[in-house]
Amino acid sequence: MLDFFRKKTTSWTVKIILGLIILAFAFWGTGRITSKKDIYVVQIGKYGISIYEFDRTLRNALEGLSRLTGRPVKFEEVKNLGIANEVLKSLINSDLLFIEASKWKLRVSSEELRHVIYNSPIFQRKGSFDRELYLGFLRKEGMTPQQFEERLSKELLISRVQRAIVEIPYFSSSETQGIFSKLSTRLILEGVFVNAENLKGEITLTEEDLLSYYNEHKEEFKLPEKVKIAFVKCSPEEVLSQVSVDPKEVEKYYREHQEEFTIPERVKLGHIFLSDKKKAEEVFERLKKGEDFASLAKQFSEDPLTKGEGGLIGWVAPNELTQELAQEISGMSPGEIKLYETQRGVHIFKVFEKRPKSVLPFEEVKRALTQKVQVEKARELCAMKMADVAYRAKKEGDLQKYAQKEGLKVYVQGPLSRTDLLQGIGKSPR
Repeated sequence: MLDFFRKKTTSWTVKIILGLIILAFAFWGTGRITSKKDIYVVQIGKYGISIYEFDRTLRNALEGLSRLTGRPVKFEEVKNLGIANEVLKSLINSDLLFIEASKWKLRVSSEELRHVIYNSPIFQRKGSFDRELYLGFLRKEGMTPQQFEERLSKELLISRVQRAIVEIPYFSSSETQGIFSKLSTRLILEGVFVNAENLKGEITLTEEDLLSYYNEHKEEFKLPEKVKIAFVKCSPEEVLSQVSVDPKEVEKYYREHQEEFTIPERVKLGHIFLSDKKKAEEVFERLKKGEDFASLAKQFSEDPLTKGEGGLIGWVAPNELTQELAQEISGMSPGEIKLYETQRGVHIFKVFEKRPKSVLPFEEVKRALTQKVQVEKARELCAMKMADVAYRAKKEGDLQKYAQKEGLKVYVQGPLSRTDLLQGIGKSPR
């Protein structure tokens, strides 16, 4: 396995397998793939890459590329650049590295997971871990704490194996001993670390050396094409006073966009997590006899994020859970407890309350909705105004002359390259 990564083999077997896998995605351009978590397109040992996982990773890659270029990526560009192929290769490599980590019996402890989560800047407010930021992030990503921790644990293990293959080994002493104990041959490793900075004074460069490097690496010194831009702009805030909203328009929008005002079914959920199945069954029996859930969670749960809260996860919607878990939870009544086994251990879930799917009343959203419709109409008015300016300025032959005649403010920026931002507008203005 290690030789496979180090030598980057180009054997025909590997090429043929990848080719067959790529054919499975020939239909990608025919529509968006959703809710395909249980359909695997690639099976690697006991692990698989689902259509859902591929689709999510591909969409993330395309969104990143769109942000970089400032425009949506066309399907033909996706095909020509081989983006789908590269995404699939990346997922396959990640699973191969994860399998290697399993062979080495590497593990990520609860303490290590907790340390990474608690010290992540995106979950901190004023220098300290903020649980609401963390849970808000999970809701946005559509994940439960359990799903996020499993993914994070996998990423940490993959990162360790990558470092072991291409850089300096990164294992604790006990892990290192475990790996070497499985080798049939005993090895003595020796190495010398050389800091290039220390050798600077021993190297003398001539003009010829510099010129030679420059001629061989001209691409590194190329400057992108840049232009100076003059433009006029209209923001909705500037024309809000010119826009009126008929109450009937607001009512019509409310009727035609019910999904925006629909609150999905939600469940107030708690759990106790234990890595030992036998211990989990003992705690489950104590709960069935009437012992307090919060007390047992604080005493036995191994989930550092909910243990102090008495096992409380909070209000969750079915689409924030895995399909299998959502089915289990939806069948539970308030006050009911249930065992749920995963690869990492056993969860004891409890449903505290349930709220059915509902639609916010019109009167409750009327004010905010009126403002939204007004802003949308202001955007449309701006678009019309700017289209008129573009037509008349083109007819005049000079934007700045036309703007000066009409009393419009002209903004000048630059020089700018294709990837630079227009201040106040950004890369992808509406």
